[in-house]
Amino acid sequence: MAEYNVALSPLVFMDELKAAGLGALPLSVSKDGIEAGWGGLTTLQRNAVQTVIAAHNAAKVAAAPVPAEVPLFKARFIMARTPRGSGTLLTAVKAAIAAIPDEAERSLASEALEYANTLSRNGRLVTMLAPALGLSDADLDALFRTAAAIKA
Repeated sequence: MAEYNVALSPLVFMDELKAAGLGALPLSVSKDGIEAGWGGLTTLQRNAVQTVIAAHNAAKVAAAPVPAEVPLFKARFIMARTPRGSGTLLTAVKAAIAAIPDEAERSLASEALEYANTLSRNGRLVTMLAPALGLSDADLDALFRTAAAIKA
């Protein structure tokens, strides 16, 4: 159960927090709301987060186009820094892959996550795992936009 119950598009919301200068707050966010960290915020921080929540629009489309693919290292970098439950999106992806019942599919997905050069927005790995992870199209678009913006 979420500490602060509000429907969110987690990756879009985290981008909105960062844009508001609140990206460093120790919050864990899911589609159901703020999962952890709400109780540790000051009143001023809570008020600032509530302002972002009030302005949150999960359906908003960012100005940048969604890239068809991104380098896998950039996607993994973003996933490793995106809170998901008690861990990160990357740990959740690995757990979802481990739960694939078909051994050949599981092996292929695991190899793709470790060794592919790119991650395709509409590729098999993304389209197979997104529903299991509860990621919306807006979440995926935000992840791909954020990964594409990394300068490395």
